[in-house]
Amino acid sequence: MKIGLFFGSFNPIHNAHISIGKYFIKNSPLDKIWFVISPMNPFKKDHNLLPAHQRLELVKIALENVDSIEASEVELNMPTPSYTIHTLRKLWHSFPQDEFSIIMGTDNLLNFDKWMDHQTIIEKCKLYVYPRTDTDGGIFKAHPSVIMASSEFLKISSTEIRKKLQSDGAASIIPEKVLKKIKEKNYYS
Repeated sequence: MKIGLFFGSFNPIHNAHISIGKYFIKNSPLDKIWFVISPMNPFKKDHNLLPAHQRLELVKIALENVDSIEASEVELNMPTPSYTIHTLRKLWHSFPQDEFSIIMGTDNLLNFDKWMDHQTIIEKCKLYVYPRTDTDGGIFKAHPSVIMASSEFLKISSTEIRKKLQSDGAASIIPEKVLKKIKEKNYYS
């Protein structure tokens, strides 16, 4: 099976994340996409980060009726910070019959050379890349393992969404059931 790994904090998950997943299910040879909840990104220091199990719960709620896309908690029992190569090695060992690819934005592709053991990743995985504001992906966009998406996606960050949650302006960008759970649990307030 061909599985795309969409790594992220998902703090919180929003409609753009889901649109990206659906795009790659429809427009690539990927059979499934796993939204991999990262407990701690080594490149980010987010003081507004909900605990990983709460973010996992929100991702599961958001994806419960989405075909071929599911939440993955593979990184939640691994040491932090989360390094993609460690997760890949665990998955390669646990699922040797499957082929894993990575889904990322051009902002991550631009800094891909800073990723631990990035050469091994790009040799063993395809990178499906979606556009992000202010970058075209840099030197890696021409690599034969990189497949650039031709579609435009909702341009919003989780930071902006958390601000909109404070003013009840997030209803159009967060799945309804997720927004209901956020309000019920008083997350991000």
